[in-house]
Amino acid sequence: MLEIKNLSKQFDGNYVLNNVSMTIEFGKIYGLIGANGSGKSTLMNILNGHEKIAKSGGYEGKIFLDGEEVLINNHLKSIECGIAMVHQELALFSSMSATENIKINKENVKHKGFLVPELAYLDEKKNEQEAEELLHMIGSDISPEISIDFLSLNQKQFVEIARELDNKNIRLLILDEPTSSLNITETEKLLNCIKEIAAKNIAVIFISHRLEEIMEICDKVFVLRDGNLISDYEKEAFSVDHFAEDMVGT
Repeated sequence: MLEIKNLSKQFDGNYVLNNVSMTIEFGKIYGLIGANGSGKSTLMNILNGHEKIAKSGGYEGKIFLDGEEVLINNHLKSIECGIAMVHQELALFSSMSATENIKINKENVKHKGFLVPELAYLDEKKNEQEAEELLHMIGSDISPEISIDFLSLNQKQFVEIARELDNKNIRLLILDEPTSSLNITETEKLLNCIKEIAAKNIAVIFISHRLEEIMEICDKVFVLRDGNLISDYEKEAFSVDHFAEDMVGT
């Protein structure tokens, strides 16, 4: 589905990502692990079309989607490619409902026969229905009408995931440390949610420092160190000790 070949990125002449290659398939969960400064964020920023990548000279290497080369030079291109990302720092709008946060910039409208698009108005019923369907799809019983301000951190995570899944052509969901602030019960619920997403043939890249979570839900794990892809492991070869050794070196 997605292939990365010899992807590199430098800032001020220093390579923070160096000839990284990996293949992503539909419906699988990929762990991406590495110590701070290993290149995880840079790799994800490239795939997410973060503006600082383009402003600092772009990236080297190639990205292929369904076998065709694509240039991800901005966030809109990333969305067009079906790539979505939930950052560790959630980006939700306070004083707005779960529905409004999920459907923002993707609202259903009614034109009521008007020829001028600006005269259309929101189809609130349909927006709430779609938001509720998305929340149910990932195992959440949050009311779509509730204000974001009344939700727990765990519930806000689900709203943000639902918002990204509202991209109709989504094929890859990137989750950056999604469990870092959750308790055991909340974490288990979110991990089950991730499994459900993958079961719908959406690929997931799961970034976490919690290696036991990586062991539990991932089908394959990539290990980065100092900008290099040190190793990759299939499920049957998973080992916390090997992960740790590869992350820090010997």
